[in-house]
Amino acid sequence: MGPPRARDPPRERRGADRTAGVHDERAPARTPAPDGAPGAARLSAGGPRRLGRSPCDDRRRARAAGTRGSDHRHGQLCRREPAGDGRRDRADPHALRQGRLHRRLDLRPSHPADAVSGHRDYYELLGVSRDAGADELKRAYRRLAMEYHPDRNSASDAEERFKEVTEAWEVLRDPGKRQLYDQYGEAGVRRGGGGEAPFSGFNNFSDAFDVFMREFGGGGFGAGGFGDLFGDARSPNQPRRGSTLKVSVAITLEEAAKGARRSLRVSALDRCERCDATGAEPGSTASTCGTCQGSGEIRMVQRSMLGQFVSVRPCSACGGEGTWIEDECRDCRRAGRVRVDRTVDIEIPAGISSDDYLKLRGRGNAGPRGGPAGDLIVQVEVEPHDRFERRGDDLVLDLPVTFSQAALGDELDVPTILGQARLKVPAGIQAGQVLRLRGQGMPRLRAAGHGDQLVRVHTWTPSELSRRQRDILESLREVEDAPPEPRRGEDPSFWERVKAAFTA
Repeated sequence: MGPPRARDPPRERRGADRTAGVHDERAPARTPAPDGAPGAARLSAGGPRRLGRSPCDDRRRARAAGTRGSDHRHGQLCRREPAGDGRRDRADPHALRQGRLHRRLDLRPSHPADAVSGHRDYYELLGVSRDAGADELKRAYRRLAMEYHPDRNSASDAEERFKEVTEAWEVLRDPGKRQLYDQYGEAGVRRGGGGEAPFSGFNNFSDAFDVFMREFGGGGFGAGGFGDLFGDARSPNQPRRGSTLKVSVAITLEEAAKGARRSLRVSALDRCERCDATGAEPGSTASTCGTCQGSGEIRMVQRSMLGQFVSVRPCSACGGEGTWIEDECRDCRRAGRVRVDRTVDIEIPAGISSDDYLKLRGRGNAGPRGGPAGDLIVQVEVEPHDRFERRGDDLVLDLPVTFSQAALGDELDVPTILGQARLKVPAGIQAGQVLRLRGQGMPRLRAAGHGDQLVRVHTWTPSELSRRQRDILESLREVEDAPPEPRRGEDPSFWERVKAAFTA
């Protein structure tokens, strides 16, 4: 046998040692970098950049390996095609991420849709890969924000898409939030952690627009600043969508069970008919403000060693309107809108409960400068009932019975929310026991069927007795047995009895 072969140098350790920068004693020695060189100590210690690779290389390779073959996340066998542009490909680009379960109750029109609905992958929303840099993210967000801004896009979902891409940008632009998102997904960002505050997204357009103004409102993409981005589309002279009105209405439990119609008096801003929402008296015209050039605001840009800062304030010459009206409308006083009281008829669906909403599109305040009207949100409050207690789709009724009925049993007519029903009381029923009437509860909202009515039985003891009643009870006392002693833990609570009634 010849001399033993020299073993090849061991491959570089991976995993916790490598990512933590722990020196591998088996690795061949390397010449340390000169003192003072950037990252010299880290390179000499055998850190993750020792071989010129990024610390995220292993994770990217692991993700790439995980995308090969079949995908069973969505309950079906999916064939993947290679992505030509380096983006992360998915079997269903609109599907939810693994492990994320969302349930949305959309009554249409019973619930408002103010919040961002559904959560898609932030990288897919911006159309970038997961290793995209800050400049690529910023360019992608700017392009999509300009595309979906409601002043440039008249689609019904433009505002929602604008808020979605802004939410994605707000998370991915921040290294801390981006790390949380890469590790735990959208839920990790909303919980916060690692020194990061919880992020709840954007519930309205103004918050998302403020983020856009913070990033691009100071002339960072052209000398004209924000005006160049949208062609002065955000000028006060342009029509804008009106604000949302919120009112409340109280109904009885019977109305909630059967459905109801109501007429509401609503005070709202309506389009001024005299001036056709221009704010100027008929026959006169409005001129562009010479101070702000029609933008309605004055901007001051200050540069310092920390960067560029932009301060924005309303134009004092035109009051932020962007126009100068010499002969203002006598009805609206240049506002273009007048306050009116109008009657709104609404239909309340059967099965509705407190804190549910009805959304009437286009019945809110009229928009400035002739813009479309906002929405009307009607919050429904179901008043408490004197006999029934509501538990979701089920109703609870307390029923008193006499001692003889409890001991001998009986059949009784009991009230329900929509009438009466026949209830059989079994002999020997105990106080607090729960009986169930199937299908006698509240109707299920936007679904077939009804809940149940739970009847809680109580034994009624008379406070006064006639002579004959007393004689009968005296005779009974001589022959009746003593009650058994209750043992600890054998007396079930009311909700345990309710649970037993459901499983019966």
